[in-house]
Parts: sequence; structure tokens; C-alpha cells
Amino acid sequence: MIIRAKFLMIDPFTLIENGAVKINGNRITQSGKFPLVNKSSKNGLIDLGDAMIMPGLVNPHTHLEGPEVYGGSMPSGEKRLSPPQAFTDWAEKVISIRLRMSSEGYKKSTVNGYQVLIQNGITMAGDHTHLAHTWSVHKTAKIRRVLFEEIVDLNPLSALQSFAGLTKRIKKIPVNDLIRVGVAPHAPYSVSAELYQQLFKFARKRKMPFSTHLSELKDESELMIKGTGKIKAYLKKVGRDNHYWRYPGTTSVRYMEKLGILKAPAFFVHCNYLSNRDIRSIAKAGVNVVFCPNSHNYFGHRNHPFRKLLKQKVTIALGTDGLGSNADLSILKEMKYIQDNYSGINTSLLFQMGITNGLKTLGADKKLGELKPGFLADLTAFPLRRNITPPERVKQNLIETAPKCIFTMVNGRTIYRDK
Repeated sequence: MIIRAKFLMIDPFTLIENGAVKINGNRITQSGKFPLVNKSSKNGLIDLGDAMIMPGLVNPHTHLEGPEVYGGSMPSGEKRLSPPQAFTDWAEKVISIRLRMSSEGYKKSTVNGYQVLIQNGITMAGDHTHLAHTWSVHKTAKIRRVLFEEIVDLNPLSALQSFAGLTKRIKKIPVNDLIRVGVAPHAPYSVSAELYQQLFKFARKRKMPFSTHLSELKDESELMIKGTGKIKAYLKKVGRDNHYWRYPGTTSVRYMEKLGILKAPAFFVHCNYLSNRDIRSIAKAGVNVVFCPNSHNYFGHRNHPFRKLLKQKVTIALGTDGLGSNADLSILKEMKYIQDNYSGINTSLLFQMGITNGLKTLGADKKLGELKPGFLADLTAFPLRRNITPPERVKQNLIETAPKCIFTMVNGRTIYRDK
């Protein structure tokens, strides 16, 4: 099969006009200028016209199973939660809705989430989920996915029981070319130190991705350092407080460092509020950070420290969070938010954050993320405005318009084509 378009992005930094890729099985065998690509192909030619073919986008952090209180379909009778939202108020409402959701409701939102991902050209995602509710949907999804079993348990006395339950659930999941599993203790204020350490040891031994929300909230620092504040009150209100838990007396980042978790395979989501010392610690440890710009804005956070992280050579990937705090699951729209709100960010860097860095964060196959011979055939294509001048503005234009894709392929299989 040969796929052709007006532009071909080989990797985040390389763009070719009148480009094409040739695919045999699940691998790319040729890529480059269309006239130079061998035309012999049993499956013929797909000409996508005024479009850009590119490596599939990657979303390393989302929550597909809902409730979709902002984007997507609201549960019947529930009021949409429009921004800005105070996190603790929002979380309390979401927990309340989740308790009333049926198993079918969880499955429906997960099905919808996968459809939205595919329409946005995402070929790999890290979904933070509860497999007891949604495995039947995950197992039939068409994109590459890392299924992070998320857990909340602040009680150190039940850490062994929680650990045993989580590992039992994920051991049942068959791993293959498209499915991997990971673990996701929710956050330092909702998971005990004992459970964090057990899960990290488990993940590291099995070379599994390990994800946690870190330094997401301004009030998180007060709870972690002093044991007081809005999050303390919120935990009591929703029944997640525990009198056996002791606040660590330090920032969330330094707490992870103290627990021996500030290292691979761990990566950290959000990191909205970091001290300069925290940033240096993250950089020294060589761990990755996932920034979710539109969700960041939904909760009224400002001035994410990603520039400082980049300056310290921290690998930053772009995520969306779920439709509970994002109107869409589009990585292009995450790039657009950064472009619109932070000056001087190179477009190629944004694509690197939306493709290559996401793959690194999820520990993906190294033969992904580029459209070169020998690489796995995960790609997507987006429509472009006609007669873009100069050609150098193509990537900029794609971010500005952030359209839905017109074609997506995963592992050599066409999973979406706009009719």
C-alpha cells in the first residue's frame, strides 16, 4: 500500500512536499518524495490530496471512563460543569456522579473516548482506568494503549490488601502488540507511602509504566508540608481521609524522592506547582512530565513551569486528561493552547511533545514515532488549507486550525478514514 499527500512529516522536524509512504504488512518500507517511492504495490494507492501525513499523535494521560462532565455526553439529568472549576468542588461532584453510574455507563463513556481519540489522529494512549468496569471495551479498541489501573487508598494498614487486589486485576490482562498495562497510584494525598512503594517495586521489576498525579494543586503543598488546608477538608468530606496517614512535611516531589520513586519507570502528570528545587530534582532524576494544557486552564491554573522544565532538559509530553475537564481529546488543541498562551515556542518542539515524548513516556517500541523504513506503520493525516505559502507554515497552520483527522492507521491497519 502507498499513501500519498501534499505534505509528509517524516518526524517532528522533517517535512517533505509531495510525499508518500509505502507499507508492507505492519512496517514502512519506503518514505519520501512521491516520484521516488516505488509504485508497485498490490494494495494500490491512497491519495489523500491536500493533507499532511504524519506519525500518529500520542496521548499519555487521559481518563476515558468518565463521567464526561465537560466534553462528551453528560449522564442523564446531570448538569455540565463548565470552566473555571475549583478542583475540590469539581472532584466532589464527579465522585458523586460516579457512584451513581452503571457499569454500562462506564463502558459507554470509554467507547466514546476511544472514538474521540481516533478522530483526533491519536494512535497511542495511556488511559487511567478501572479495569473491572471497562476491560470489555479496552480489549477491542483499535489503537495502541497502556491501561493504567488507578488506585486510591490512603490507609497504610490496608496497603497489602489494595496491592494484592490491583496486581490480581492487571495480571489477568493479556499483553500483546497493542495492549500493555501499567499502575497508577492516584496522588500523594490519596495513596499511602506503603502502597506507593509496593506498586513502584512491582512496576519496576516488570518494566511496566508507572504514573501518578503530582504537584497538581496549589493547595497540595499545604497539605503535604503542614497537613492542613482545603484538600484535607475535601478528603474528610468524601470519605478518603485516614487518621493513620501522616503528612510528610515536604513537597510532593521531594516526597517521591524520599520514597525512592523519583526515577524510571515513573512519570509524573501535571506538575503545575513546582519550586525551583523540585524542578532541579526532576531534571536530575531524568523522569518525564506530562503537561495537560487545556485541563490546566479548566481548573484555573496559570503559568505552568514547563519552560523551566524544558530549560533543564526535562522530557515533557502533552496529555489531555479526560472529557471531565477537557472539551476534546485533541493533542493538536493542546499544542494550540500553548501556542496561543506562551510566546516563542517552536512548532517542531510542540510536535515532538505530542509524538516522540509521549512515546518515550509510555515506554513504547522504539520503532514508532517516525515514518521511515523499518518503522511500525502508525500514522495519521490531517486536512490542510489550500495553497499554504510558504511551505514552512504548514505545521503552524495545522496547529492553528487543529482539525479532525481524515485517515489513521495503526500497526499497518487502517482504523479510520473520513468519508
